[in-house]
Amino acid sequence: METDNNRKTFSGKLFKDVDHFVNDDGQYLFYKTWKPENPVEFLLCVVHGFGGHVVRFDELSSHVNSIGGLAFGNDHVGHGESEGSRTTTHDYNVIIRDFIQLTEKMKKEYPDVPVFIYGQSMGGALSVLAACDKPELFKGIITVGGMFVKDPALQSPIKKVLLQFASAIVPNLQVTNLTDNKSTRDEVEKEKSLSDPLKNSVVKCQMAYQLLRIMEKIEEIMPTLKIPFLAMHGDADTTCSLEGSKNLHKVAQSEDKTLKIYKDCCHDLIHEIQPDRDQCFEDIRLWLKEHI
Repeated sequence: METDNNRKTFSGKLFKDVDHFVNDDGQYLFYKTWKPENPVEFLLCVVHGFGGHVVRFDELSSHVNSIGGLAFGNDHVGHGESEGSRTTTHDYNVIIRDFIQLTEKMKKEYPDVPVFIYGQSMGGALSVLAACDKPELFKGIITVGGMFVKDPALQSPIKKVLLQFASAIVPNLQVTNLTDNKSTRDEVEKEKSLSDPLKNSVVKCQMAYQLLRIMEKIEEIMPTLKIPFLAMHGDADTTCSLEGSKNLHKVAQSEDKTLKIYKDCCHDLIHEIQPDRDQCFEDIRLWLKEHI
C-alpha cells in the first residue's frame, strides 16, 4: 500500500513537496495561494470549472494581489493535480465541501478580513450554492461565465432517469468531450488550454448526472440568494448560456447585484483577447475594492 509520504499528484510530484490538504474522504487535494506583498485586506476563494485547475488563475490572482487580496483555490477531486477518478465525482457536494474546508483553513490564518468567492463556469454555480449554504462565511460572489441553465437536451424526465441509471451502472462511460476551442478568441490562450496536460474535457456518465443535479439545484436556490454578487458573461459564450446569468440577476433577492455583459466575448473571459481581458480584470478589481 502506498504510504502518505509517497503519494503523488497527477503529474507525478510528491504531495509532501506541494501545498495540499486531505479531505474528509482521505483524498489528497492540491491547492495554491497567491499572497500580496502588502498586508492582506481580504481573501478570495477561486473555484475553477469542469475539467480545469487553479494554476490557470495566476493572472487573475496578480490583479487580486494588487489591491491587497490573498487568492487561494484547490483543484477539485479528480481535477488538475488532485487525487480522484479523472473529472468525475459521485456527488457534486463533495467539491463544495472541499473548497469550504480550504476556505475555513485560510480564514483561521486570517480571521479579521472578509472572504469573497470567485467561480468560473461550473465553479460559478458551485460558488452560489456554497454562499447560500454558508452566508456567514462569504461576503460576496463573483461569477464568470456561470453555469446557471440546464442543458435543453436533458429537460425530459425520462432522459434524467436514464442518465441517473447509467451513472450508477457505467459511471466512467464517456458521454462527450467538451473541448476548449471556442472558449476564447485569443489564439495563444486557446493553444495553451488545448495543450495543457492538467486539463481534461471528457465528460463521463457519473459527472454528466452530477452536472444535471447542479443545474437543478441552482435553479431552486437562485431566488434565495441574498449576498452581493457580480455576474460577468460574454455575449458570444457557447459553453454556458448568458441567459443563466441574466436570470440569476433577475431572480436573486440580493439588493446589491451587478450583471456585466461583454460584447463579442466567449466563455473564458479572463483569457480573452487582451483589451477585453483587461476590462474584466478592472471590473473585478473595482467591485472588490467597493466591497472590502
